[in-house]
Amino acid sequence: MKDKKNTLKRGEARFKGITTAEVIAREGDNAPKVLLEEQYQFLGDEDLDFGRYTSKEFFEKEIKSLWPKIWQWACREEHIQKTGDTYVYEFGPYSVVVVRSTQKKIQAFLNTCMHRGTKICPSEGTGYLKKFRCPFHGWSWNLDGSINNIPGRWDFPHVSESTHNLQEVKCEIWGGFVFINLDLKANPLEDYLEVLP
Repeated sequence: MKDKKNTLKRGEARFKGITTAEVIAREGDNAPKVLLEEQYQFLGDEDLDFGRYTSKEFFEKEIKSLWPKIWQWACREEHIQKTGDTYVYEFGPYSVVVVRSTQKKIQAFLNTCMHRGTKICPSEGTGYLKKFRCPFHGWSWNLDGSINNIPGRWDFPHVSESTHNLQEVKCEIWGGFVFINLDLKANPLEDYLEVLP
């Protein structure tokens, strides 16, 4: 069998079927107009270095510089329907607990005791609690992250509510999806999603 020579110019090797915009248009009139517009732009076709997927150094750069600074989908509102329902979301070395702190409010905190760094909620997935409680020394926090009780409080004169409440992370909702962002200076989720909302 003789190899066929590729005569396509760079950027022309595209799927000949229907476009994404055409698929969206078939769904009805509710799609944002911008999703129905063709916006193809050739961005190159060079191979990515395989090390991007296997390099420990590149992974560590992403863990430090990328993942803590972007909005990430943690769970759905259905995962945390009642006050006290939790969902633990983990990525890299980070663990975040999303909680329905009141019937109308969802918050997210680092899943870490502010005393010795012990993980408060044990594993990824759903749970329920009335208060956050560290399994190490028994410190507890209300569902809004404020300190509730410190056993042997007299032994911790340096601890204050302003420094030892659970560390809150940004948490926003779009279409029932609960997103978190460790970067407290991050732009709002709506900016990140751009045309979708």
